[in-house]
Amino acid sequence: KFFYGEDLINLHKNNPDELFTFPERRRGLTKKNIFRYDQDVNLFEPKHGYCKGGLGSFWGANSVEFNQDDLIGFGIDKNEFVSAYSELGDRFKLSGGINDDISEIANNSYKIKYDRNLSNAELKLLKMYQEKFQNNKVNDFRMGQSRLAINSSPATNDSCYNSGLCMWRCPNSSIYDPKQTLAECQSYNSFNYKKGFTVIFLESCNLKKTNIKNIIYTDSNGIFKKEGVENVILAAGALNSSIIHLRSLFENGLSTSNKVRSYGLMDTQVVKIPYFNPYAINDNFNTSKIQLNNLTAFIRNYSNDFPNWIQAELLSLGSLIYHPIINKVGLGILNSLFTFNTIKSNLGVASLFIPDRLDSSNYIEIDFSKKVPELNFKYQQLNDVQKVKKDSISAFIGYMRRLGILISKHSAIHLKHGEGIHYAGTIPIMENKTLGCVDRDCKSYDFDNLHVVDGSVFPSLPSKSISLNLAANAIRVARKL
Repeated sequence: KFFYGEDLINLHKNNPDELFTFPERRRGLTKKNIFRYDQDVNLFEPKHGYCKGGLGSFWGANSVEFNQDDLIGFGIDKNEFVSAYSELGDRFKLSGGINDDISEIANNSYKIKYDRNLSNAELKLLKMYQEKFQNNKVNDFRMGQSRLAINSSPATNDSCYNSGLCMWRCPNSSIYDPKQTLAECQSYNSFNYKKGFTVIFLESCNLKKTNIKNIIYTDSNGIFKKEGVENVILAAGALNSSIIHLRSLFENGLSTSNKVRSYGLMDTQVVKIPYFNPYAINDNFNTSKIQLNNLTAFIRNYSNDFPNWIQAELLSLGSLIYHPIINKVGLGILNSLFTFNTIKSNLGVASLFIPDRLDSSNYIEIDFSKKVPELNFKYQQLNDVQKVKKDSISAFIGYMRRLGILISKHSAIHLKHGEGIHYAGTIPIMENKTLGCVDRDCKSYDFDNLHVVDGSVFPSLPSKSISLNLAANAIRVARKL
């Protein structure tokens, strides 16, 4: 019942290109928007997180910090983030490789204290990398133990014991969850956490359109209500923050059109490439390990318009539900099952995250001329992004083959736009005052008493995992406030 639920409701019939999805018991992740707007998702398929903690409760725990080359368009020096990264390293209880080849890329501001157990196949792959690349000082490809917000300290009760239940929610709370920080906030008498309502827009004062006076929200019965405020910090996620902000512009007369659009929209497209690891040929299949990627690789990028490194997460198969893969073997269910069980210890999946940049063709738009507002996601991948994707896949496959890994670009699965869940750029940082944007300290150009501190404000989107960097920027801004 824990895994599949009553009447097997958690046993997903995955689409052919899906390797796994979250089980039904992990409630709160949906494709529907909470505002009950009609929605067009033909070009961009968003995911919304509405449980306590939001999308952060569904993350893969990867925690890689931005370096200066990642901060394209931010107008901010990396040094402004260093102390925040150090604080978050302790808060997230980061674990991973200690002073390895990816340290200067992944955690230059924080010294990892504890590594994690790797499978025999992962250890052999890492050893082969060291022989082929590290000792030969190849600088365009790096590999190491992934930096994850998983507590592996042996001295604590919530240390990871490799239950293999990460996707069902860790039974030992070893993976950092935003609800942990929320619980800390609730320990302060001055902090008041409210639930059971949906913020619709921010209402400004009649005498001054740029000063927010009330939050307009609907209660659990859908009744509109308001609450007075002095200052607002918006952090509902890049999609929801943008939707609230766009309606605020419309309702307060800061936009004269019935169709209001965000400045931009970005996401890291994910490309998953299955591979065969021959170094596990005699290994027994092991489910006593994390379900997340234990290894991370970085591929050098030479396009000047994007950061220096492309991130690839390497996942060796563990305790997941594999019937979509088995069905694709194509030998009939019994023969396919036998074949899969024979080689499953050797199978892995690499996930490459493709960087993105702002463009006027990509945005969120709300059409208020309709009886029910219509929410549209306009997105098409830019030509230079496609080139970075093509070059990165080709280079990565070449490096993996040099390690003896069997891998082919023809097996690559290009996930739909929006499924990367690294949303950004809807209310971006701009140097000059611009409608729908913020300054370098994330203060709104539209409303005098509004700051935005989520992925909305990122003016470019590196390949690297985004969550640690969202938190670091929020800390940076909070200190200024």
